[in-house]
Amino acid sequence: MFIRPDFVLVCILIGAAALRVHHLGSESLWLDEAFSVQLAQSPLSTIVSETSKDVHPPLYYMALRYWVRLAGSSEAGARMLSVVFSLAAIVAVYRLGSLLFGKPTGLLAAFFAGLSPFQIEFAQEARMYALLALLSVLSLFFFVRLLTEGARVRPWVFVAYAVSTALMLYTQAYAVFIIAAEVFALASLLIRASPDSRRALKRGAFGLGVAVILFLPWLPTQMAQVFQVQHGFWIPEGTRMSLPDTVALYAGSVPLAWILSVFAVMGAGAGLFARRRSATPRGLAVSIAVGWCLCPIVLPFLISQVSSPIFMSKYTIAGSLAFSVLAAHGVVASFGRWGALGAAVVAGVLTWTPLHDYYDTTRKVQWRETTAALDRAAEPQDLVLLNQSFSDIPFRYYSHRHDLVVVPFLKNVPVEDLTTPTIDTLLSVAASEHNRVWLVLSNPDALAPLMVRHFENSYSVSRHTVKWGLEVYLFAKR
Repeated sequence: MFIRPDFVLVCILIGAAALRVHHLGSESLWLDEAFSVQLAQSPLSTIVSETSKDVHPPLYYMALRYWVRLAGSSEAGARMLSVVFSLAAIVAVYRLGSLLFGKPTGLLAAFFAGLSPFQIEFAQEARMYALLALLSVLSLFFFVRLLTEGARVRPWVFVAYAVSTALMLYTQAYAVFIIAAEVFALASLLIRASPDSRRALKRGAFGLGVAVILFLPWLPTQMAQVFQVQHGFWIPEGTRMSLPDTVALYAGSVPLAWILSVFAVMGAGAGLFARRRSATPRGLAVSIAVGWCLCPIVLPFLISQVSSPIFMSKYTIAGSLAFSVLAAHGVVASFGRWGALGAAVVAGVLTWTPLHDYYDTTRKVQWRETTAALDRAAEPQDLVLLNQSFSDIPFRYYSHRHDLVVVPFLKNVPVEDLTTPTIDTLLSVAASEHNRVWLVLSNPDALAPLMVRHFENSYSVSRHTVKWGLEVYLFAKR
């Protein structure tokens, strides 16, 4: 019996929505999420000003600003925007996969994306990664239409491509690697050197040029941020396992990663040689899919080998969707529609344990629980000393006490001026008027033991807890 693709897609979306909403607010906001919510409650001018000092452009925070007015700033309310973006990305993957390799591939790719623990994780985070995934697929979808519809292409497709691409650039810096994938596809048109290819090349280059023009207001800021990152950033150096580990994250488990990787390679080859029903020429479809998969993953990894590290798996979220498309096409081209159904069953079985582990594991620093316990135990005018200058963001989000003195340590002190005596002096000054000091340690560094030792010399330890990713001391004067 024939089942309509639209019905299958709706079933995939219902399942994906259930996976993304499940336990959506069960964990507290971690630092970056708390920063997102705090900034989203600011005026637009403040959002632009603050993001110009950061490494991420302002679009997501602007979208979140209007979203929290409707859905609220609770954990689930703020994260729900990413759920919406992630579900929209699944629909976009179906459309793009169908355009490149046919509807069976599009449906199976949507299923893989909907089931992926990697996609679910960032659908449940109040950050910009789900939006980046959505806009990258939209940019590529309209890009393919620009290249393949010839004289039939409508002006609104140019507009949709330029706008979606510009919005992608305003979302996250890794958007430039999707641009690189599109440039790779344009370069593949040069090889053909046919009149149709030259005309497609001109259309694509024109649309890309308009997108870049729309991004020009932010480009100087972006370049300054790139310069800042190249002169030192917090991202750790990658290893030779960074790429395989990233693919394993995409799939959710190592066994499934091996299976899908084999089918992804087969999908690239099948795109060149196998018969299929799609509106995109074989060579162009493969160059787009392969570039889409590799550029956001391999290019930042290679750049990290010759300059400051910039590679992080979560930044490559756009490439994970291309991986799903190529793997899906490998399955469909090799085994047909019944093979696609079997692959969906196998993927579901192999993803069951990773999904169970995902929902059953505490993944974020639990500021909500820690702050609630401190609020209950603290006395008026207690000093709350945070070892990290930025920890006041999640602490103030969760604390309901207005009679505590909250001090982020070293917030305005240059690190190069620090010595052990100066640290002792700064701590003595900060605590001089307080009989009780709460020391909250998050992301412990070399300073944390020095801070603990300082207070142990003149205070008694009344309480000490290590829980939920945070270490908390209560010191009372002897």
